[in-house]
Amino acid sequence: MSKAKTRPRRVRETASVTYQVSNEFTIVVKHSGAQYVTLCLELGVAGCGDSLESALVDTRQAIESYIGAMEAESLSPWRPVPVQVLHEFLAGEDTKTPATSPTLKILAYA
Repeated sequence: MSKAKTRPRRVRETASVTYQVSNEFTIVVKHSGAQYVTLCLELGVAGCGDSLESALVDTRQAIESYIGAMEAESLSPWRPVPVQVLHEFLAGEDTKTPATSPTLKILAYA
């Protein structure tokens, strides 16, 4: 038996990256049943509550926790919500369109 030669593994060095996080985020709110549900468009973080105020407090806490966790791991917190996910969030769970129906992109919500 011959021994295969092994090359030493290359250690890939990564530079420490600092991400600047804004204090302003875009939050989309919808009323779903007895709850208010929120979605942060820049981070993909969601929250909920029995009232609009409690949903926003929950969202703020979720954002702070998420950013803290990402900073602890030296990862970028930016994870923008794809447009399709935003449409699904706003449309709700019960909206199913047949495969033959055209897909509509709604640009404004009342």
